[in-house]
Parts: sequence; C-alpha cells; structure tokens
Amino acid sequence: MDIDLLLWFQKIREALGPIAEQLADGISMLSTIAVFILFLVYWCMDRKTGRFGLLCFSLGQFMNQTCKAIFCIPRPWIRNEAIHPSEHAIESASGYSFPSGHSQTAMSSYGALSVKGTTSRCIRVILLVCILLVGLSRNYLGVHTPQDVLAGFGMGVLSIVAVIYMSHHSSFFTGGKAVAAGLCLVGVMTVFVLLKQYPGSVEQAVLMKEDAMKAYGFMAGTIVSAYYMQTNSFTTDHLSIKQRIRRALIGSVMIAPVYFGGDVLLAVFLPMEAALWICTFASAVTGILLVPYVFDKVEKRTIEN
Repeated sequence: MDIDLLLWFQKIREALGPIAEQLADGISMLSTIAVFILFLVYWCMDRKTGRFGLLCFSLGQFMNQTCKAIFCIPRPWIRNEAIHPSEHAIESASGYSFPSGHSQTAMSSYGALSVKGTTSRCIRVILLVCILLVGLSRNYLGVHTPQDVLAGFGMGVLSIVAVIYMSHHSSFFTGGKAVAAGLCLVGVMTVFVLLKQYPGSVEQAVLMKEDAMKAYGFMAGTIVSAYYMQTNSFTTDHLSIKQRIRRALIGSVMIAPVYFGGDVLLAVFLPMEAALWICTFASAVTGILLVPYVFDKVEKRTIEN
C-alpha cells in the first residue's frame, strides 16, 4: 500500500516535471529553516514562545534520531527498486527512513508556535498547512512512505505534549537533578548510537551516526541552556522595529559560523561525529544564552550613551 502510493506520486511528479519537483523540495525546506525561525522568535518576538518552540524542536529531534537508530528502516528506494526519488531530495534524505525527520521537525516547530505563539486563527491555519505540506512533499519526492510521515507527525505532537507537561513541573528545567538526568540520557544514547551495528551500507550507518550526533548535541546544549536561562534577564517586551532587526542581525551573525562551519574546523582535530556533537551543542548554547547576553550588553550601552 505504501509503495503503491509512492509510485502514484512518482507518476504525478514525472508528469508535472522539474518545476513542481523543485517547488516540493522548497516546501521541504520549511522544515530545514524551522530552528532559525524559532531562534528569531526567541530573540526578537516573544521569549517564552521561542523557548517553548526550541525545547519542542530539540526533544523532537532527540526522539526522532533515537527511533531511527533503533528501528533502522531503509529508505523506500532501497526497499523497492521501482521507486525513483527526486535527485534534489536525496541529499537531505540521509540515514534511515522511519520516522520522517522533516515531518517531525515541522510539527514540533510550527506546531509549537501554533500552540503557544499566536491566538490568530488565520496564522494557526497557515502553520497547519505548512506542516501538512512538508509531510506531503516528502511523499511526493519519494523519500518517505506515508507511515514515516505520520510517525513523524505523531512524534512532533508527542514532543509538544511532553514539553507542556514539563513546563507545568518547573523542576524539569530548573532542577539540577533533572538536568543531570537529561544529560546522562543524552550521553547514554550517544554511546549507544556510536557503538551500535547497523544494517545496510556503511555510508548509511555513517549518515545515521552523524545525524544523531547533531540531534544529541543540540539536545544537551538545550538542557544546559534551559537550566542557566533563569539567570538571564533579557526580554522581548517593548522592542522597536529597529531593535528587532538589530537583534536578528546580531544573532544570525553570531550563530551562523558555529552552526554552519564549526564542524568543518573541529573535524580537522576530531572525528566528524564528535565535531558535529560539539558544534550543535555550541549552537544551542550560543543561540539560547550567549546571544541574549550580548543583546543585554549592547542595549544597555546604547541606553547609557
């Protein structure tokens, strides 16, 4: 049933041609840029909403990569040679197939913004449409089965529910024991993924490990940041348009080199898996703690002058 549906999408994709394929690939990118949208919300729009979204994103990524490492379900074109996925989408379809990381990320991120970030029905509908389009695009491009997408959506919802529950029990974020337990869990899963034997090609196993290290490093950075965030006094209240733009520029300039280039530099001295873990850990700490600290310093100096 799942393969038949992908073959049906494949016929449509081949009939519509490359423009529709590129459009679908662009829709998938809504998931890729989600974390940066959450950072912008956190820095410039609403601190609490951004924090909530980043926690949902981080937990969802952790859960997704853990499930992929446990189940090791191969991609559709590996399971059936009749499936010919989009060449554009294969680059972002690394590792194993189940659950869909793009679908999970879209649900965790845009779903979180829908739950906490707006009371506008129109904006919520737009966010829901974005989520559904991301999932549909993964089927259309032939890189995920419907089961993968539905499981990704479910995992995204679960991450939101879990963060809401933990938000009502503040010790999950502020208690030292809870933070230590969270970091231990990340450490255990990091070792598990690195030592586990994977079915399929060596390349697939390498991609699985690298993707997992990104998720686990970001999760560890988020846990540490959530603990120390209590002492951070930055606010998003009463910001002018000029201040919001300045914050977006400062934050982007600070986090981009860490997120995009840090692993390349570290890989000169460390294995790529370690470089990715450290880089994404640093990205989370930079975006959640260091960037707001710089905002405080810059804005206080501006007021004094």
